[in-house]
Amino acid sequence: MKPTIYIDPEPLALFWELTDQADTEVGGFGYITEREIDGYLYPIVDHIFLVDQEVTSSKIDFDDDQLAAAIEQAVTDDRLEDLRFCIHSHCNHSVFWSGTDDELIQNIGETGAPYLFSAVVNKKRETLGRLDIYKHNVPGVATIEKTCHIAQTPLAGIAETATALLDKHCSKPALVTTSKRTSYTKSSPSDLYYYGPLNHVADPGETLQEARERFQQDPDFDIDKEDQVWIDTSDLDDQTMQAIDHIDSIPGTL
Repeated sequence: MKPTIYIDPEPLALFWELTDQADTEVGGFGYITEREIDGYLYPIVDHIFLVDQEVTSSKIDFDDDQLAAAIEQAVTDDRLEDLRFCIHSHCNHSVFWSGTDDELIQNIGETGAPYLFSAVVNKKRETLGRLDIYKHNVPGVATIEKTCHIAQTPLAGIAETATALLDKHCSKPALVTTSKRTSYTKSSPSDLYYYGPLNHVADPGETLQEARERFQQDPDFDIDKEDQVWIDTSDLDDQTMQAIDHIDSIPGTL
């Protein structure tokens, strides 16, 4: 499972606004604290700030001076231990980790930080996140890197509210199990599948009408029921058939 970077609504909205307004890249740092919400403990970015930086449409000059400025700001805010997040935009470019990004992340590790969440975004709302866990007992400050999701901080009680609304207003159609086929050829005459409570499949050589007549001999078979569906698979490509062959269940009202 991928870890998730949670960002409070205000700092997240602020950085999206910075990204939208700037015609260049822009970068910032953030504070992370742990917060309990509905019984779960989340690492949450609760504040994002900028330092002086030289920027272009494809680069941010984040060197030792900018990192030193971020550390100085964190000391001023009495939150040095919370300085565990950095974020930057790629303007109109795609999101990826550059060599400059890797160097900054490595430099932050050399300050003694135990870990760092990082994110890169762009104007198209594409996001990319990572978690670096620093191993300070290894020469060169080795890191363990993991890809992360980026999400807004969960609102207290919102999960229960959503569950209650789904239970009250959304009903699911009954699921029926399909028969599986181990192989498929376009030339096979048995290209007729029936999906319904009985999971009938036409036998080789049978026409659709012959299969229906055979199925009607079963007292539990009702050809007029709405949840019984016939599918002619003769025109489906091999990739689609392979998907059908491995399905365990499908809605009865295809």
